[in-house]
Amino acid sequence: MSTKLWQRATGCACVVLVAGGIAACGGSSSKTTSAAPASGGGSATSASSGTGTSASSGTGTSGGGSSSGAAAAVTAALKRPTSININIPLKKKPPTGKTIIFLRCSQPVCAGFEQGLAPAAKALGWKLANVGFQPTPEAEVQAIDNAVSQHPDGIFMTGLARSAIQSGLAKAQAAHIPMVDGYTTNAATPPIIANVANGPSGNSANPKSIANYIAAKNNCSGNTAVFNIPTYPILNFGTQVMTSTLKKLCPKMQVTVHNAQATDVGTSLPGQIVSVLQRDPSIKYVAYAFGDMALGVPQAMKAAGVTADLLGFGAGEPTNVENVAKGEETAESTVGIPYGGYRAMDAFARYFEGMSTKIDTSAMNPSQLFDSTNASGVTTWSQVATPSNMPQQFYKLWHVSG
Repeated sequence: MSTKLWQRATGCACVVLVAGGIAACGGSSSKTTSAAPASGGGSATSASSGTGTSASSGTGTSGGGSSSGAAAAVTAALKRPTSININIPLKKKPPTGKTIIFLRCSQPVCAGFEQGLAPAAKALGWKLANVGFQPTPEAEVQAIDNAVSQHPDGIFMTGLARSAIQSGLAKAQAAHIPMVDGYTTNAATPPIIANVANGPSGNSANPKSIANYIAAKNNCSGNTAVFNIPTYPILNFGTQVMTSTLKKLCPKMQVTVHNAQATDVGTSLPGQIVSVLQRDPSIKYVAYAFGDMALGVPQAMKAAGVTADLLGFGAGEPTNVENVAKGEETAESTVGIPYGGYRAMDAFARYFEGMSTKIDTSAMNPSQLFDSTNASGVTTWSQVATPSNMPQQFYKLWHVSG
């Protein structure tokens, strides 16, 4: 999801991940190492687990892999999606007059969700309301309590770890209010009727596309530093997918994961990345778990006189794509955040019709990789990782005109 709760240092999930395919290459060589802790609360962590424990694979600057399959996967990932990947129409037009409350985070990414939620609600004849909250566990639970007290027909939330909001979920279930989740690893179990972007079954392509990109660019040469925020389960998932894919593609490449805190984004993280690059000139690629982690990094690297390719493997936003076009970042894997809003409304519509909502959890989220070949001119969410006629595809399923 591009950006989400980036100022949070507590343990709630928050982002979205996606894009690509892998092509294994032969050979193996690995050892476990620990990089020096990064400044500002960061630490080196394990590439093999992807969950905040430090390890790396390989010893040299040559990755020793084969990039032909990875290159083909990159070519496919660069193409704009043409389908919303949901193809089961509703039995009939859903009832009008429903009220859906969106638990709106304080970060800019949530405006992207509204670009899908608002037109979808209008087309369905529903009312959309927001309950805002700050990025603390207490505020998240209070937001759910607030939403439940308004007795809506449904609640949409994104990026909140189930373990941190269990009391709020219990109140929603007791009030028989369905909830749609997104951009978490939470299971779609009551009161959650669907998770529109859950990582494992919904959208694991983005981290793979960046692994492919690294492997294909220089035939696995150079080493990679990966930056993650382990308090977010969805980021751990993406980091694990990315690092495990890259190590299959480039078994001799050294891949080291560095942990940061949410409050490091846009503050101390640029300095942490510069320090890692200064300590190890063999690092040619810096990969980060979501787009906002690039804030301030190109400028800090330029000031320090260090270079490396910058690549985001989850939740790249239009601003990241613009940075790719300007040469400040190398590549970004993206998903359409407004698409998540439309897909949440699709789940509610199916629920109100008594239909299964499984497809809204299981269908792959459309995704897209951007590099210098296709980033020019992209400035809005409507141009990112979604079909050009996305609204019309949903409206056809719902039997509405929009």
